[in-house]
Amino acid sequence: MQELAESLSNGEIDEDVAIRVLGEGGSRDLDKAYEFLHLIKNICFPNAIKDDEIKIKLDKISIELWGKTKEIIKKEHSYICELGKQIASKIKVFGEEAELSKTEIEEWCQSKNNSN
Repeated sequence: MQELAESLSNGEIDEDVAIRVLGEGGSRDLDKAYEFLHLIKNICFPNAIKDDEIKIKLDKISIELWGKTKEIIKKEHSYICELGKQIASKIKVFGEEAELSKTEIEEWCQSKNNSN
């Protein structure tokens, strides 16, 4: 989802950007996603034996997940952007990694719920 979040513009997903980002920096995430899809395939379609049949099933699952992921990103884009700002505010040196703890995220979510 991180790659899709990077492709957000005014709450809409730029699919060209999302695909480019997935191809550049998101290849590890994409590999993990395909690994996950294989696991789902084995659970959902345990009798699919042939590679071409497996690919068809994985493509179907991938398309469904892509669509659902886009829906989530569009719906929650303001939260994603705000959390991104929270993480970015922790970075002191360019290129340095930063993260929010579970507690920080829970506190942030609670503050958002209280303000609504």
